Amino acid sequence: MKLFVHVTGENPEKELLHLKKYIENAQIEDLETIELTRVAAKKGEMGSGIVGSLTAVLIGAANPFSRLVEAFSKYASSYRTEIIIRNEYGDELVLNTKKLDREGINYLVDKFLDKSKASKTVKQSKTSNNIKKAVK
Repeated sequence: MKLFVHVTGENPEKELLHLKKYIENAQIEDLETIELTRVAAKKGEMGSGIVGSLTAVLIGAANPFSRLVEAFSKYASSYRTEIIIRNEYGDELVLNTKKLDREGINYLVDKFLDKSKASKTVKQSKTSNNIKKAVK
């Protein structure tokens, strides 16, 4: 499962760097990678661009994702920031400063994974239809 993580705040680039270290220190099992993703520099700007998000790749779905959401929730609550998690289908999960208990995390994770499964099915259906049209 590939996730894109954004933060809101006064200095998102600095917060993303801190969040990356925080998640690495959490040692979440089945978190294959967590990397900083840069946004390309605008025309006329120098450099390689600013850090725009984190990209996390998980092996498996429910269990490692649940642990990752728990770590993000603790971070958002402790550092008073909002964390936005998107998957490759555009489904979104927003964590804010409200501290979540295990039940709340499980509810959000189940809801997100159900929505992701539906989005994946729709995408696969569209791809299948496009292949059928191309074959005709």
